[in-house]
Amino acid sequence: MHAIGDVAITLPSCIALRQRFPLSRIDYITGVSAQPLLEALDLFDTIIPFPLCRNKFERLRAIRMLREQVRSASYEIVLDLQGNWVSRTIRLLANPKAWSEFDRVSPELAGSRVTKAFCSGGFLSLEPTYRAPLRPEILSGSERLLKENGWNSTRNLLLLNPAGLWATRQWPDESYLQLAELFSSADSWQILLMGTERIQSRVERFLAGFGGSPVNLVGKTTLGEALAVLQKVRLVVSEDSGLMHMAWISGVPTIALFGSSRHDWSSPDGDHSRCLHSGDLPCGACMSTECKYGDIHCLTRYSPSHVFNVASDLLAATAKGSH
Repeated sequence: MHAIGDVAITLPSCIALRQRFPLSRIDYITGVSAQPLLEALDLFDTIIPFPLCRNKFERLRAIRMLREQVRSASYEIVLDLQGNWVSRTIRLLANPKAWSEFDRVSPELAGSRVTKAFCSGGFLSLEPTYRAPLRPEILSGSERLLKENGWNSTRNLLLLNPAGLWATRQWPDESYLQLAELFSSADSWQILLMGTERIQSRVERFLAGFGGSPVNLVGKTTLGEALAVLQKVRLVVSEDSGLMHMAWISGVPTIALFGSSRHDWSSPDGDHSRCLHSGDLPCGACMSTECKYGDIHCLTRYSPSHVFNVASDLLAATAKGSH
């Protein structure tokens, strides 16, 4: 009900559930900010939006407005993939025959914990599916958007996503430039930049120093359109962000750069992803907004050439169909 990335992480198991039970009714309650992401998918029968609330009183009022809707639906099972007091209250109001709840605290990847919540609900041996069932009109619109913004469809797209929320989650701008140059030396690659206006200043610095012809979609896509564009991408190099999660849940080869983030909680899952994290350092995964040493060594130690080599190995592995 909150972060876009958290919603995205639930989707591989949701897709697997739909494939197993194609005729069942599957509804999804989510915050209004994530609603466009789910609406782009041909997956759910009903998407029930939960409004943005500023305090507990507003949340209680929103829950009260949902009461009759969830009660009248007569759900047989509720999978609580949030695990807080709001989602528990909605589950109690729905009064299902069975339910399960997401484990918020275990030091285990969020994707695995989501799958375990499905298993606890009775859906055993559910294998996450990394292929987003997008609505055809969304998918065709994304290709048109890419071409209108300079994509040469004969070239592979490399998405660079400098979207870390804090300085301790941000790979240096110069490193992105050097990595782009390494890929651009081959004619088969074209750089793609995409995200919200929040990353505009970093993207502008990149564009000022980059000599190639990137596709710039920053601020030009909805969540659904961004998810559709990702289906055209060959490789993603990203800091910890919602777009990073949207990439790997779609099966796109993804390299995640984690500085202060807890990789044991939220790094991407599956053989088609790699996480360069700080967990091996004494100060690693500190979750701090400021580096106490002032050098963000947890990220700067990963050179562009190292990331390029990791990317090459990942692409070679995925080309063999290992994911």
